Amino acid sequence: MTTAPPRKPMVFEADDPTVKTTPPPPPPVIDARSADTTEPPDRESTEEDETSPRRSDAFEDGPARASQTVPSASAAPPEPKRPGWGALFLSAVGGLIALAAGLWVADALTAILWREDALGWIAKALAAIASLAAVILIGREVFGLVRLNRMTALRRDADTA
Repeated sequence: MTTAPPRKPMVFEADDPTVKTTPPPPPPVIDARSADTTEPPDRESTEEDETSPRRSDAFEDGPARASQTVPSASAAPPEPKRPGWGALFLSAVGGLIALAAGLWVADALTAILWREDALGWIAKALAAIASLAAVILIGREVFGLVRLNRMTALRRDADTA
């Protein structure tokens, strides 16, 4: 099996009149009655390696071929899936584990403070540092999600414009 040399990247402007966009193909329709009646062909029985024509690349033949098939990027993304009962269950169990861990830490700090004052204060300082670090990490993640939502809204507005 021979490999083709890698193609050189091509650049074109978005408002170039020679570039034509085509909408993406529609998703395949699956018929429930005939979905399980056929088996996929064996890899060994099909000889697609070198005998059948391979799918051509849009930029393979230069600018003339590139101007014919450039897929449109304005296809609507699929609707997000709603979380189900499994996600609710895992969230509730995670909350219970977090509460148990918090109570364990509070009990451990109280026990250390009762035994030895210096060790208790050191443990409280370490717990405060850990809590501060956790708050900062959560804040960074929330800030990142807000930025991601803002970028998604900007991209959606640009697609509709």
